[in-house]
Parts: sequence; C-alpha cells; structure tokens
Amino acid sequence: MALNINGTTGISGVDGSVSAPAVTGTDSNTGITFPSADTIKFSTGGVERMSISNSGVSGISTGVVLQVVQTRLNSAAVQNINAGSNYDWSSFSASITPSSTSNKVLITAMLSLVGESSNPFYLKIKNGTTGNYLSGSRGNSSGSKELVTTGIPTQSNDFTLGNVYVEFLDSPSTASAVQYYFTISHGSNTQRAIYINQTDSDQNNYQYTRGISTLTLKEIAA
Repeated sequence: MALNINGTTGISGVDGSVSAPAVTGTDSNTGITFPSADTIKFSTGGVERMSISNSGVSGISTGVVLQVVQTRLNSAAVQNINAGSNYDWSSFSASITPSSTSNKVLITAMLSLVGESSNPFYLKIKNGTTGNYLSGSRGNSSGSKELVTTGIPTQSNDFTLGNVYVEFLDSPSTASAVQYYFTISHGSNTQRAIYINQTDSDQNNYQYTRGISTLTLKEIAA
C-alpha cells in the first residue's frame, strides 16, 4: 500500500500489524497499528498492549482508573432514626457499570454528618443492587456488638459540622450496574436525629454553616 503525505490530512496509507507497527521509532516491533476501521492498537516487543476502538479502551494495565462517577448532595436535612433501626440513606447513592467482572470499584466519600448530641452513631456501606453490606467493609464479629464501617461524630457545640471520610475497595464481580449507598444507625434506646450538611441548632446567622456530601465511585482495572 502506498504511503500518502498530505499537508491537510497528514500521513496515511499504512495499517501495519502488532508485530510490525505502522508507526515506530528505532525499534521495529514497538509502535502504533491501525488494524481496522475506528481502531488503534499499541504494541511493545511485537505484543499488543492496548486497543482503542468505538467500544472504548481495552488491554490496559491493572490499577488504571477506567471511569469515575460522583454524586453530590448540597441540600441539608434532618433524619430521625428509631432505636435499633438502620436508616438506608438510598436517596444519596451512586451507580456504576464495571466493564469487566474482574474489575474493582473504589468507593470514596466525604460526608457532612453529625449525630444528635452525646449519642453514638454508625455508618455502613451497602450494595443497593443486592441489598447486602459489602464483604469486608465492617469489623469482625465480636459477641453482640454491632458490625460497622466507621463511626459518625456527634454534636459537640452549636457550630461544628460533622466530617466523615470513607474509602473502600469493592469487588462486585459483575459487569452490570451496581448501586452503592450508606446505612446509618445509632446506639441509643430511643429515637435520635442525624443532621445532614447542617448542625443541630442551624440558626440563621454567620456562625452557622451548610456543607456538602459527596460519594465517588472509580472503576479500577484488575
């Protein structure tokens, strides 16, 4: 096939192969190939390492971030939670569709949460698609203790927003959509309130604040 050099369209006319790429440096079996319509392949040592097509990217190394999804909550709310109950905070969730069953999902969250004063509050991560808590995301079983991911701060004064940071690597083992959200509970024997993106008193002056909460999902190549 002839090599065409055009001042407008550039260089064209050579497809190459993985073992003999069309574009190389001094190493003849390392470079770029154009094997078919809408497809580019990259090879080193005559071996394909990555392919880009209309379907996306494949063949990349492990640990690479393939996609990012984020849910952000800017509004404030107060949620009452009964004693011994788990509040499924499913209104604040994020969903992602892994491109391979072997890939993982890195869950990170920055949450402005504070519990009613002097009461213990707890957070757990749930797979909203299956309705189950994520494997390995809670502490080991120990008698009658509740198994949680982490605690939530309680209101120490009228002005301080709560801050909870969560990071967990999940292995959903699916190439279908997966939804994630949090479950909140407390250790009191009566109904207690959780304050979302606000403080307990929440008065209308400059000393009081409103925050945001974010939930971010990253697909990680296995």
